[in-house]
Amino acid sequence: MKAKHLRYDFTVPLYGSAVSVYISDDMSENIIALNKDFKINAANDNSQAKSIQFSNDKETRFAMLFTEHENLVQVISHESLHISWYICEHVGIGLTPKNHEAQAYILEHIVSKLNGFLFE
Repeated sequence: MKAKHLRYDFTVPLYGSAVSVYISDDMSENIIALNKDFKINAANDNSQAKSIQFSNDKETRFAMLFTEHENLVQVISHESLHISWYICEHVGIGLTPKNHEAQAYILEHIVSKLNGFLFE
């Protein structure tokens, strides 16, 4: 996959959490697009991937930003865990070793959506 710049949006069911996914060859392109699309001021740390929770004047949203590289599949899982944690915290789900099933479903949904978008 060679991405010039792609954006994909989806919602996590039950919790109504909106997630925007950006992928490009360069993280700065993702940051510029995210800031423009949502009128925010996210910083660029030149990482290969980044997960963000942000609020604008309308809502709280979540964003996942990726650059294209050989470990993209592993990075998707890694960043999906971050986003699933942010969503649980945002909607008030307290996670413990005995209470993490909701996070597992959220994580599964995010990974499934990303794999379908990027690889199918």
